[in-house]
Amino acid sequence: MIATKLFCVAVFGLFFISVDGFAGELILDPGALKTVSKQAGKLPYRSRGGVFSREYMPYELGRPVTPYFRDTATGLPKRRFQAESCCFEVSFLNGSNLVRKIRCKDLDSDLRIPGRPELLPVRVSELSQFGGGTIRFFDFQKSFVLSGFLHSEDTIRMDQAVLGLPDRSSFPRQSFSVDVRTQGTVVLDPAKGLEMTQAFQMNIGKLGILDPSERRVRNVITKKPGDLVFTDGDGKVVLVNDLLIPGALRDFLLEKDSRLLSDLQSLEDRSKVEPVCSRDSGWGSAEQGCHRIIDRIPALRWMPFRLLSVDFRGGIVSIIE
Repeated sequence: MIATKLFCVAVFGLFFISVDGFAGELILDPGALKTVSKQAGKLPYRSRGGVFSREYMPYELGRPVTPYFRDTATGLPKRRFQAESCCFEVSFLNGSNLVRKIRCKDLDSDLRIPGRPELLPVRVSELSQFGGGTIRFFDFQKSFVLSGFLHSEDTIRMDQAVLGLPDRSSFPRQSFSVDVRTQGTVVLDPAKGLEMTQAFQMNIGKLGILDPSERRVRNVITKKPGDLVFTDGDGKVVLVNDLLIPGALRDFLLEKDSRLLSDLQSLEDRSKVEPVCSRDSGWGSAEQGCHRIIDRIPALRWMPFRLLSVDFRGGIVSIIE
């Protein structure tokens, strides 16, 4: 760290390169990101050739302050870093990671989202013009009433065979509820960050000796005060997903599966005529168990995104790309 500080204030100051006037577009293509990320991790970092050339250890560059972007003038992929007292821009050339010193001012001000020049980069902490707003989305609540047999499917079949019952009219039945609730909020506090929370909850009521059950899913997307987002300055904020981390760890948006409500509605309609299921069994296949047939209905879809729009004026959250 001392060596980096000395370097920052020495003769290499002659090589200050201003980022003013240069534009860069974020690299959003997963394949291109994977390629440049692999190069960044494998090849050494070097300054310009000549007598002043030197190799940098990655820690000397400090922390990355921009995503990977492509210089619109040269087409080169780049990234900017900030050390303790100086900043760097790395150009990922063919077979080389070229380090240049730059001013530590407005390091991300010239970055844009491809095809969306109206969206300007800001840190979450700079979104004070939106206030401490909270918007609600993904908000739905509905209850269904289903009818089921109080005996398990295996018990009913065995009793029918042993007792010679021609139908199931003599077996007791009971109605039970299925409640579905979704709720999503986006909370913006420039001092604490932006947090988007989605919650799904489905409650299946008691059926005889079968206890109630509950299914919960929670999804949280957070941006810290220092994280980079883009805005049109008029209530819209665009979040850029991190496409470099494994798919299982990326941010996703939740959406109700279209089959959830249609299948439950179909079961409720059939329940007005006859039971649609039986009490779950602790043994055997029990394919017609009430909880089991409901659990088999797809409830949610996890939707990946590259760009996510949050419109604080309109109260709308939507995937752009």
